[in-house]
Amino acid sequence: MGLFRRRRAKGGLISAPAMGAPAGDPSFFVKNFIALQISSLPVKVYTTSGGVEREQTSGRLYKLAQSPSLFYSQQLFYYELTKRLLDDGHALALLVEDKKTFKLDLINKTAYTFLYDEYEQVCGVEVNGDEILFGDEFPGLFVSFPGQRSPDMAIAPILNALRNLNKAISLNSGGLKAILQVGDGDSARDDVNSVKVALERALASDARSFAIIPDGLKLESPPKELNQMSSDNEIVDGLYAQVCAAYGVSPEMLGIVKGTNSNISALTESLWNKELLPYVHLLETAFNFTIPKALGKSAEFIEFDISSRLRGNTLELYKALSTATGRPFITTDEARRSLHLPEIEGGDQIVTPLNVLIGGKASPQDPD
Repeated sequence: MGLFRRRRAKGGLISAPAMGAPAGDPSFFVKNFIALQISSLPVKVYTTSGGVEREQTSGRLYKLAQSPSLFYSQQLFYYELTKRLLDDGHALALLVEDKKTFKLDLINKTAYTFLYDEYEQVCGVEVNGDEILFGDEFPGLFVSFPGQRSPDMAIAPILNALRNLNKAISLNSGGLKAILQVGDGDSARDDVNSVKVALERALASDARSFAIIPDGLKLESPPKELNQMSSDNEIVDGLYAQVCAAYGVSPEMLGIVKGTNSNISALTESLWNKELLPYVHLLETAFNFTIPKALGKSAEFIEFDISSRLRGNTLELYKALSTATGRPFITTDEARRSLHLPEIEGGDQIVTPLNVLIGGKASPQDPD
């Protein structure tokens, strides 16, 4: 197994938790929400044998999934991995061996560069002079959006325009006096500067004064709706709505738009079954593509347990499963594990009541 040998370099390979943008930035707010939600999911390990999948609670892959880093807790590691994917469009972690156990080092994006094949496709990374090609023997995990581009890049022009508009209105406390319409070209920009200077002098003067507006520029009163937008915070809401749309998350779940008790359950189900599912699958696929093989556990794989977030009403869920199966569906030990209780003798068998017959009469009291 070709593990990555960590070497100290300028600035180090291992980066501290990313601080990101200021908390008031819509992109940071939305990405932070997504990363926190995904990192809060339990991580389970399964093995496939004879076409049957069974949950694993021991072994190399299980230990790595539960304690993936030397430096971060489990949740913080998966938060950082997800956040870097959302921030940069890609994230890299390499396997290292520590006291006969295996861990993943998150690699700072400044410490690696991409390698390209003859078709200009990304085929690996170079980390401090070491070329590491993607494939079955890749000693780590590389997760990426198509083209290594974050959704932020697609909406950057819209966000910048809305931010600039919001800044202009905020500086005037929602009371814009005029809008200067400008044409294209360098001359137009020069004219704007001259008009700005003239207007500043006119406003600063005690005497009556005026500024001459050159041809091609037009000074107009702002529409009433513009100042109204500032007071109603519609521009800020527009910023958050654009980011939510780019990342496929309902603004109601972030508290940007007020939800109701009647739709919050449907929104929660949509969040986990539709909106966050692509990110979860992206992380799972990247992890399972290389890590099990690198650990010599090709038949094993990890899954983030989304069902744990859809148990809003456990009683209703268990009733539905019991009705669908017509019999008990979990063992005593499985029930005890959910309460963090130890296993008991005979607890690994599903107990079938005497009044339930499989493939026979529905009840002992039924006539022949």
